[in-house]
This record gives sequence, structure tokens and C-alpha cells, in this order.
Amino acid sequence: MAELFLLHPEVAGEWGDGTEVTNREELQSGASKVPAISKLEYAFDGWLGDELLESFPCFIVTDSLANDLAAAKLVGLEFGEVKVSKTDTFKELYPRKKLPVFKRLLPKGKVVLSGEKVKTWSGKDLSLTESAELVVSAAALAVLKKHQLENCKIEELKT
Repeated sequence: MAELFLLHPEVAGEWGDGTEVTNREELQSGASKVPAISKLEYAFDGWLGDELLESFPCFIVTDSLANDLAAAKLVGLEFGEVKVSKTDTFKELYPRKKLPVFKRLLPKGKVVLSGEKVKTWSGKDLSLTESAELVVSAAALAVLKKHQLENCKIEELKT
């Protein structure tokens, strides 16, 4: 089995008002633990500069990183739209800060973990665990590391 890595990206914001959750009833009843997001607005509270960001259970990447991931011909990823906004806190802290263009990262692979050990893996370069954590292959990590990821915790998984 290939080398796999569990990523914990920088959280620079939260869902904005434009975010649409399609399984609210299942979440409230406990039938589901992971929100299904059909439309994402990422509202920035701050930003340390990383090009891969998270707001559970969603991930966004800069346009530059998205282009490099696509060019690497990795398996198991798609990109979607994300609306980006700035909270009042962000505007106060960074009145002149411009944000780059971001895209939503949609990993298509699946990984089942038992602690830090991989039980099953779909073979995709970008995958999600059952609890919507991001797992990437060594090939995907190599592309990610060419961009700013200073605040992303990276754990090697046992395969």
C-alpha cells in the first residue's frame, strides 16, 4: 500500500451565510455526523497564508495550488466553487489585505482508519475519512508542499 498522510489544515474562517447544508435533519437526529454542503461560503476571520484551508467538513485551496494539483494528474479530486467573504474581525485586523482566488477542493477517495492505521483505502490520491478528514498520497503531498502549508499538521499513517 502507498504512503498516506492525514492532514489538519489551517482553519482561517467558518461557514458564511451563503453556505447550504443539505442534511440538517439527519444531523439534528444524529443519523449523520458530517454535514453535507451543497454550496460553500468561506468567511475569513484571519489568515496565516496557507494555501490549503479547512472549515469542517470543507477544504479550499488557492487557484495556484488547484492548478498545480490538476497539472499533476492526481486521481480522486475535483474542484468546485466557493464564495469567499471577510468577517468584520478580518476587516479590522487586515484592513488592506487582499485574498487570492480560492476553489473548493472535493476529494473523491475514501479511507477507513482504525486509530492511525489504514484499514481500507480506495486508491485515490485525495481521500476523506468517515469523519471527513483529509488523507493524501505521497504524490499529492509533494505537490502540496510546493505551496505554503506552514500551519498544516501532517501525520503519516500506518498502512
